[in-house]
Amino acid sequence: WEVRDYGGGARNTWHNGSLPSTTSYVVRTQDGWDYAVILNRRDESGQTDYSAEVDNAMWNAYAQISSWPATDAFPEMLPLFRAGFDF
Repeated sequence: WEVRDYGGGARNTWHNGSLPSTTSYVVRTQDGWDYAVILNRRDESGQTDYSAEVDNAMWNAYAQISSWPATDAFPEMLPLFRAGFDF
């Protein structure tokens, strides 16, 4: 895990990793924005680290968000979970 501490309890934390043919990147920001990216790809030569590209793409997407929904849209977007996680 990497940590960028801004003081006063404000910090960004992130972690990246990979297994053959996969890459993952998880971030928690100081302002409460959390995301995880899982890719079905890894440069097996070890020459490319996708985490910088993913990080830039996610921050660019975040910068384009003008407002957040006032409610939790998860149940609406994924009806399977409307009743919760107990099957």
